[in-house]
Amino acid sequence: MSARIDRRAVVSRHDPRLTWADDAILSVGNGRFAVGVDRTGTQTFAGPGSDEERLNTLAEWGWHTMPGEPPAPWESLLRSYSSPRGPVPYLDLPEGTESPSPAAAWYRENPHKVSLLRFALVDRDGGARPSAAEITGATQHLDLWSGTIRSSFRYRGRACTVITSADPERDAIALRVEAPGLDLALSFPYGSTGWERAASWEEPDAHSTRCEGGRIRRRLDDLVYDVLVHGATAEQTDAHEVRLRASGTGDAAGTPGTERPHRSGSGSPHRATACSTWCSSWCPARCPPSPCPAAPRAPRAP
Repeated sequence: MSARIDRRAVVSRHDPRLTWADDAILSVGNGRFAVGVDRTGTQTFAGPGSDEERLNTLAEWGWHTMPGEPPAPWESLLRSYSSPRGPVPYLDLPEGTESPSPAAAWYRENPHKVSLLRFALVDRDGGARPSAAEITGATQHLDLWSGTIRSSFRYRGRACTVITSADPERDAIALRVEAPGLDLALSFPYGSTGWERAASWEEPDAHSTRCEGGRIRRRLDDLVYDVLVHGATAEQTDAHEVRLRASGTGDAAGTPGTERPHRSGSGSPHRATACSTWCSSWCPARCPPSPCPAAPRAPRAP
């Protein structure tokens, strides 16, 4: 009789482990909703003034169309191409992809995916995000068994830990932030027609952000959605920025859930559900149970 497989050991040997020197992005999600994070477990090193375009918060429903009518009817740009099943109409780009006509460019660019929010660490006193020089000793571990990312680093010499996970069913993320001297801030961009960009920070007057307690209302032309915040107090600090402050005694905490209206959730249940779902995926009911704790609580920095 063959020996029983230790499924957790088999899965865990493939866990990604990164340091500051690795040019890679880890992400969590559920197939319909996903977020990418930097070495802090947040999106601190993205957004205004950054060339990083891989850190986004995306959902399958998060599409945006620039205001205004298209320059020409869709049907006027269609061209028939032969196929084994007969002629098929396709959008034609007679000038090529490098310099399409205004009408062809409009349909290529619209609708486009939008990064729904950016969650970043900011200095508690001044509100500025940390510089790369202030973050040292960064290590990151994606625990495939529980679907959580644990990021450890030092900010101005003080130990910090961020746990990031995504709900397996809802469009929501859970964050546990233990970072002395840092708060969590949400910032909201406009849509971009750039080929590799999902956010634009240059049009603050083209969209609106309104914080109403634990609900943040967003409007970008034809895209309207709410962001629900649990486990932290939300305070609007700029036209498109909301600061999250810990509700309890922790140094910083926040569990932003990016969701369509009339859906809700909270941080701990999201994290626990993600853990149990991933554990069940790796180890079906017919297998012997394996311990599947949520991401372990990090020791509080002195």
